[in-house]
Amino acid sequence: MELNYPVLEKTITSLEASIEFKEMCRINGFMTLSDIVELPVYMLEKKPGMNNHLLIEFFQITKKYGLEGMVREE
Repeated sequence: MELNYPVLEKTITSLEASIEFKEMCRINGFMTLSDIVELPVYMLEKKPGMNNHLLIEFFQITKKYGLEGMVREE
Protein backbone atom coordinates (compact mmCIF):
# COMPACT_ATOMS: atom_id res chain seq x y z
CA MET A 1 0.00 0.00 0.00
CA GLU A 2 1.55 3.29 -1.09
CA LEU A 3 0.63 6.00 1.41
CA ASN A 4 2.10 9.47 1.53
CA TYR A 5 1.27 10.84 4.97
CA PRO A 6 4.23 11.99 7.10
CA VAL A 7 2.38 11.01 10.28
CA LEU A 8 2.62 7.38 9.19
CA GLU A 9 6.35 7.55 9.90
CA LYS A 10 5.70 8.69 13.46
CA THR A 11 7.29 6.20 15.83
CA ILE A 12 5.06 4.21 18.12
CA THR A 13 7.12 5.35 21.11
CA SER A 14 6.32 8.99 20.30
CA LEU A 15 2.55 8.43 20.24
CA GLU A 16 0.21 9.38 23.05
CA ALA A 17 -0.70 5.76 23.66
CA SER A 18 -0.90 3.41 26.61
CA ILE A 19 2.11 1.48 27.80
CA GLU A 20 0.17 -1.69 26.98
CA PHE A 21 -0.34 -0.55 23.36
CA LYS A 22 3.33 0.35 22.98
CA GLU A 23 4.37 -3.01 24.45
CA MET A 24 2.09 -4.91 22.04
CA CYS A 25 3.70 -2.96 19.18
CA ARG A 26 7.21 -3.76 20.45
CA ILE A 27 6.38 -7.48 20.73
CA ASN A 28 5.11 -7.50 17.14
CA GLY A 29 7.91 -5.40 15.68
CA PHE A 30 5.71 -2.40 14.84
CA MET A 31 7.98 0.65 14.80
CA THR A 32 5.73 3.21 13.06
CA LEU A 33 2.04 3.82 12.43
CA SER A 34 2.65 2.70 8.85
CA ASP A 35 3.63 -0.76 10.10
CA ILE A 36 0.23 -1.17 11.76
CA VAL A 37 -2.00 0.53 9.17
CA GLU A 38 -0.66 -1.80 6.46
CA LEU A 39 -2.34 -4.79 8.11
CA PRO A 40 -6.01 -5.61 7.70
CA VAL A 41 -7.91 -5.59 10.99
CA TYR A 42 -8.46 -9.37 10.97
CA MET A 43 -4.67 -9.92 10.92
CA LEU A 44 -4.05 -7.28 13.56
CA GLU A 45 -6.58 -9.00 15.84
CA LYS A 46 -4.48 -12.19 15.71
CA LYS A 47 -1.21 -10.54 16.77
CA PRO A 48 0.25 -11.53 20.16
CA GLY A 49 -0.84 -9.17 22.91
CA MET A 50 -3.64 -7.60 20.85
CA ASN A 51 -7.04 -7.49 22.52
CA ASN A 52 -10.31 -5.57 22.06
CA HIS A 53 -9.18 -2.75 24.34
CA LEU A 54 -5.99 -2.22 22.29
CA LEU A 55 -7.89 -2.50 19.03
CA ILE A 56 -10.19 0.32 20.18
CA GLU A 57 -7.13 2.34 21.17
CA PHE A 58 -5.67 1.74 17.69
CA PHE A 59 -8.88 3.05 16.09
CA GLN A 60 -8.77 6.12 18.36
CA ILE A 61 -5.16 6.79 17.34
CA THR A 62 -5.97 6.52 13.64
CA LYS A 63 -8.93 8.86 14.10
CA LYS A 64 -6.78 11.39 15.98
CA TYR A 65 -4.37 11.57 13.03
CA GLY A 66 -7.03 11.44 10.30
CA LEU A 67 -6.07 7.94 9.20
CA GLU A 68 -9.33 6.14 9.96
CA GLY A 69 -10.11 5.78 6.25
CA MET A 70 -6.88 3.85 5.78
CA VAL A 71 -7.74 1.06 8.19
CA ARG A 72 -8.24 -2.03 6.08
CA GLU A 73 -11.24 -4.17 6.96
CA GLU A 74 -10.62 -6.97 4.43
